[in-house]
Amino acid sequence: IKIAAIFLTDLPDIVNNPLVELNFNYQQDIASTEFTVSDVILGFDPVALEQSVTNYYDSRGFSVDENTGIVSLIANPDHEAQSDYIFTVMASDVASGQTDIQTVRLSVNDLDDAQPIITSNNVVDTIDENSGAGQIIYTATAIDTNDISDGFVFSLLEGSDPALTINATTGEVSLTIDPNYEDQSQYSFAVVATDVAGNASVAQSLSLDINNLDDTAPIITSGDTAAAVNENSGSGQLIYTATAYDSSDTSDGFVFSFVDGSDAGLTLDADTGEVSLLADPNYEVQSQYSFAIIATDVAGNASDSQSVTLEINNLDDTAAIITSDSTVAAIDENSGAAQIIYTASADDSADVSDGFSFSLSEGSDVGLTIDAVTGEVSLPNDPDHE
Repeated sequence: IKIAAIFLTDLPDIVNNPLVELNFNYQQDIASTEFTVSDVILGFDPVALEQSVTNYYDSRGFSVDENTGIVSLIANPDHEAQSDYIFTVMASDVASGQTDIQTVRLSVNDLDDAQPIITSNNVVDTIDENSGAGQIIYTATAIDTNDISDGFVFSLLEGSDPALTINATTGEVSLTIDPNYEDQSQYSFAVVATDVAGNASVAQSLSLDINNLDDTAPIITSGDTAAAVNENSGSGQLIYTATAYDSSDTSDGFVFSFVDGSDAGLTLDADTGEVSLLADPNYEVQSQYSFAIIATDVAGNASDSQSVTLEINNLDDTAAIITSDSTVAAIDENSGAAQIIYTASADDSADVSDGFSFSLSEGSDVGLTIDAVTGEVSLPNDPDHE
């Protein structure tokens, strides 16, 4: 018995088949609920027939060994492309003309050989800094319906930011730390879905941006000492200018203010930071002014306070005070010329002093003299009561 031919259900009409040029006889029609094979042919020239049929079925993905009857698939079977194959085998006894026909169905088992597909968006919503640790920032989704599937799990691709974790089952990606724009403004990661058979999806690359908030306090940059001013130098004078910067994050500006307990004799311009002395400074009344300044931004973040001291220079602006008696002891007439009749004394310790000298005020008796250093008042002439 020799294999004469193998026919698929889509065998071309015999009229258009190259074999029609040979002298063939039409033997029978074969029909079933699954397929119809028309014009099953047995030729007088079996070699030509077998060659032509073999060429035809090679083009359809099959090969057949006419002697052993082994039918082979030429291409790698793919369930998703074609789940089964139906063909008819006819064996023919050349000598007797006896034939037998067998319908064969080849089913291709569906394996889990198709990778999942990530279906979630490739954009992550931005979040505010300081919004909390452990929050879910993204949820990955995927499908694995291109073939049979025993499920899949999610994972982060190597190189994803270590501050991120993913729930393998739900696909929820969480940020383990409280975000801080000043420390890190963006987190990058990539998600893959891998099925039980080990087929991994194409990675979905993503970036999480952190919104920069005004959460950092200004910093006072001006010094802790105001230049000393002289007493009696005038009221309302500018004695210090506070400065600060708020560039560590986004900022809508800041204002200056005094800390409670600052000297009440001072005023501060909230916008310019200028500190002024209300009254005319007087060392003898107040020799020092102390105050502390803070800068507070629009978001309410207050700087560390800057303590400042203003020293008042003590000037010699207080007159010496005569401390000697206002009465002079009487002397006798004719008691002699050039005698000391009084010694003045004074105190000039009410302020700084480079010393003082004595003199007789206008209107004093011209018959008297005074030593400017010692304060001794002398009568140059011999006194005469008359």
